[in-house]
Amino acid sequence: MDRVNGEGWVDIGGGRRGFRSESIAGGADGTEVTAAWLNAVQENLLKTIEAAELLPDPLNWALLAQAVARHAAGGAWYGTGGGTANAQTVTSTGSFAVPDGLFDGMAVRWLPSITNTGAMTLDAFGTGARALQSVGGYALAGAEITAGRPAEAQYSSVADAWLLVPWTLPPGAYVPAPDRNILVNGDLAINQRVFAGGALAAGDYGYDRWKAGAGGCAVSVLGGVVTHASGSMVQVIESPDLASAEVTVSVEDLAGGGLDIDIDGATSTIAPGGGRRGATLTVPAGAIGNVTLTLTPAAGAVTYRRVQMERGPEPTAWAGRDFSVELARCQRYYCKSYLMASPPGKDLSPGGVDNNMVEPGSCVFTQLPWQKPNETLIQITAFFPVEMRATPTVRHWDSLGNLSRVSIWTSSGGAHAANNTAYGAPTVSPRLIRLHRWYGTEYGFFFAYDADSEL
Repeated sequence: MDRVNGEGWVDIGGGRRGFRSESIAGGADGTEVTAAWLNAVQENLLKTIEAAELLPDPLNWALLAQAVARHAAGGAWYGTGGGTANAQTVTSTGSFAVPDGLFDGMAVRWLPSITNTGAMTLDAFGTGARALQSVGGYALAGAEITAGRPAEAQYSSVADAWLLVPWTLPPGAYVPAPDRNILVNGDLAINQRVFAGGALAAGDYGYDRWKAGAGGCAVSVLGGVVTHASGSMVQVIESPDLASAEVTVSVEDLAGGGLDIDIDGATSTIAPGGGRRGATLTVPAGAIGNVTLTLTPAAGAVTYRRVQMERGPEPTAWAGRDFSVELARCQRYYCKSYLMASPPGKDLSPGGVDNNMVEPGSCVFTQLPWQKPNETLIQITAFFPVEMRATPTVRHWDSLGNLSRVSIWTSSGGAHAANNTAYGAPTVSPRLIRLHRWYGTEYGFFFAYDADSEL
């Protein structure tokens, strides 16, 4: 169909051809209406009516509206399923006109004739086979498309793939939860110990919640990319209730080789490649307490980003949490009084003068009354940022970085006296550390600490 092209047409704006009325007084002929143009109008209208499986009716003035309603209700994009399990097709049902090419947002609804068994493609109305992806944009695992159960998908020109509409999934099918990453600090972004990267001895922690396996390991992080040079890296997950559960461990942009994964003896390997790559396995039935995830390069150094472990049969998009939330989760197992970028035991008081401390707030401080009796027992209590998993192992330093010491202010106006031992061992619980000291002439004392209750 095209705009009128008979004799006497006029430009109605933007180069569009339009009609002109006849003007006898003005000597202007009306626009010629050709049989070809009228036939085009007639056939286009009737094609819309007949494609909606309606019959022409000269007395029905609402026929076109009824046809449009049928098209809008989905008849034009409903089809019959065919093909094979993992290369399915959709063909038109009835006489409805269907798109002759793919476009962004194009929808298709069909009745599958076969259940998929894994990753699959879909060819809708002969527009060409494209991958059919699940929620999150990942390959199907199997049984998401079920024979005899209606399915729906939309085409994404960005992904050049069909994206499955969530309601299509059968009852009980896996739908990823928003906070689905079972791991803590999966991107290794939190580094309270200020580990510089490199070799770790067996059992030593570097980046928060990650420690070296039995043979040690070598690992570093730069710009979010983990270089895992050798050995095993381990995270012990606190009572995740995963016995007999199906889980998927995944990373992004794995390069250099495969990455072996082990969950309490259940093993698999993530194959290298771009994007998010994963391996699915079943946690042993005997894993009823803490569960240990071990990552080991299959052969030689590998690089990857953002480790994720989640319930379900497929890897989904990275489920990162807010930094403050992730930090609090890490602090349940390890915390310190120092600023994030400062290693435990750092000298905080250049020149030995506490009121010039380079990191105010890194030390726990108490100031004593100006008038006070000598030889009085005082105490200072530091509450941890969160309640720790268990009573932690605690170290404390004075402001010069001397271990198991406290710093004092003397009456000489802020002079520093280091290497003063606190009175007795600290009192420690999952919520706090408390130090005692006899005081005489000093007017305050303070210390810095770290606390470890890792698994």
